[in-house]
Amino acid sequence: MCAGLHFKNGQNSDAFTVYFANPKAVVLYIDQSGSSGKAAWGRRNREEMERSSIPVTGWARIESVKEGKWNRFKPEKIFIKPLSYMEKDAQKNSCWFELAEKEYIAALLIREETRNTAYIITVPTPQEFAHIHHRWPMILNKEFT
Repeated sequence: MCAGLHFKNGQNSDAFTVYFANPKAVVLYIDQSGSSGKAAWGRRNREEMERSSIPVTGWARIESVKEGKWNRFKPEKIFIKPLSYMEKDAQKNSCWFELAEKEYIAALLIREETRNTAYIITVPTPQEFAHIHHRWPMILNKEFT
């Protein structure tokens, strides 16, 4: 399902890791036009005081996206480019996976007045990783010019 992301911060060599469990988790993304930005990674129950109607999760199943269940939030498709992402297996061990140069994690971005929120799109897990988790981030090959 993707519980952690490891990023390289811009042109410098600084790297950082974010975990969905951290309520202040922020992801770096590229939008359809190639512009970069930052967004909160999902929404948590304790954020109820914000009076937001966006979903309480950090992920969007591809099935629900295709069915139009997210349409009422007017999401934009974005691309997250970490160096690697992490899945937890049944024993709660962290398993890290690197992305190739032109691979991105597909996500939805919901813009609100006070913040932007990203939801990682998930798909059924590829068979070779079924022993790790039942959902997997949607990985796309994309080239930005």
